[in-house]
Amino acid sequence: MPLLRAFLRGLLVAAVVVSSGCQESRTIMATNSAAKLYSQHRYAEALAKYDEAVRLTPAYGWGHLGRGNCLVEMSRIPEAIEAYRQAAELLPDEVEPALWLGIALGSAGRGTEAVKVLERAATLAEHDPRPHVQLGMALQSQGESARALEVFEAARQRWPTCMDSSPAALDAYDQAKRTVAPIEKRKE
Repeated sequence: MPLLRAFLRGLLVAAVVVSSGCQESRTIMATNSAAKLYSQHRYAEALAKYDEAVRLTPAYGWGHLGRGNCLVEMSRIPEAIEAYRQAAELLPDEVEPALWLGIALGSAGRGTEAVKVLERAATLAEHDPRPHVQLGMALQSQGESARALEVFEAARQRWPTCMDSSPAALDAYDQAKRTVAPIEKRKE
């Protein structure tokens, strides 16, 4: 009898291991399918696959990030913010969730929150100009032109072409320069 119990216990452990492996495989398959659908601009279908991945593995931060990206493309910003927030909590040392959360917050008119999140993203992204440029844009949209100019110029010094492909960033940079220049002249 003890041998039979040990055998049955072993089968149970093996079933749990295989089951969790299957769940992981299904999560990966759902994510791969979602990414392909997203690249084809089939956002609603991609969202359904990311939802499946997150349902299978709730702590899968990249699944929440993918959900957020789909939701943004579908103009469902409040839901995207929540998805990005979950991703950022699950992936606290990754730049992407914080970056996209900050951008979504800014687009929702929640500039103060966006600045805080983008400051965090910029500290995580020592070698990536995107959070720095987005932080400058968020600061400028909050009327903090001097800080925005400081961030933009530090980014341009490190990455000279970092804003060249973003008309919105160049506009915010120019606006910050135009706002700060008269103030600096008055100080002289």
